[in-house]
Amino acid sequence: MIQPLMNLELSETEMLRMGEACVHAVVQHIVDLPESPRSNLVNAVEISRSLREPPPENGTPFETLLPFLMEKVIPLSINSAHPTYMGYIPGGGIFPSALADLLSTATNRYVGAWFAAPAAARLESNVLEWFAQWMGYPASARGITTTGGSLACLSAIVTARKHLLNEDISRGVMYASNQTHHSLMKSAMLAGISECNIRLLEVDRNFRGMPERFEDAIKADLQKGLKPFLLIGNAGTTNTGTIDPLVALAEISKKYSLWY
Repeated sequence: MIQPLMNLELSETEMLRMGEACVHAVVQHIVDLPESPRSNLVNAVEISRSLREPPPENGTPFETLLPFLMEKVIPLSINSAHPTYMGYIPGGGIFPSALADLLSTATNRYVGAWFAAPAAARLESNVLEWFAQWMGYPASARGITTTGGSLACLSAIVTARKHLLNEDISRGVMYASNQTHHSLMKSAMLAGISECNIRLLEVDRNFRGMPERFEDAIKADLQKGLKPFLLIGNAGTTNTGTIDPLVALAEISKKYSLWY
């Protein structure tokens, strides 16, 4: 016999009860961070395998799911929010930001078009204008906010491709140091840039990109009839935090009319 679906339109009392329980669990998690382990991956393979299951026929009560997540799933991890954890780029979140995510998701305002939520769209535009001002861009500069670096890289590559290559994608070449995050290469391929047209150039002994290597590569590709269109500089690599000589790379980009 097919069980009826659980009513997803919860009462005010139910929503408050569930919300308060989640906030309490999160606050307790943050308070306990200094005493919690930096990493807890003991028996990770066995536990992960034990969690595999077929699609359930019925839902699981909230009272069962919350402790399951907080006591079994979340602790089995590298604790990147721990005060002494510095082994990888993810870090601890900011509690007000988590609350903002809750408000954004729960109210579900659509800001993809101005007319749907003009006030919220204005707030997003404010943030973009602030970034443009800090970076020294003109008032005419435009942009979008993204969920993270990977999507930001994809949008940047597609923008450069559209402006400088148009339909001539097959000849387009992009340049970066070999310390550049791999998400850029993935984004390039998603944007239609051939893998053989991605130049990952050698760095110096301090892991910084060398401007002369970039310029030599650009010249060589121009002689082959290819179309250099994008140069990527690192303002802090994932591997070592190294900053490329950004001003020198910007000058090369300007000299050869590349997107930077």
